[in-house]
Amino acid sequence: MVVAGESDGQPLPGWLQPGIDLLQRVPDFPADGPLLIITDGYCDRLQVKREHAFLVPRGRSLPFAPRGPVFRIS
Repeated sequence: MVVAGESDGQPLPGWLQPGIDLLQRVPDFPADGPLLIITDGYCDRLQVKREHAFLVPRGRSLPFAPRGPVFRIS
């Protein structure tokens, strides 16, 4: 079974940034609204221009030094 964002069970890069870009520019999303970025840690470096935080599974890490807080779930 192939899950969106995976190919042969391996994550594909680039799936988060387009969504972040969209939320940062659409007029019906609050301009000062923070973003909660939920990821398994398999992602490229992200450019987020507003307040944000990450939600990552416990034991996983992001492949870059995040500017926002990182919350972990089990």
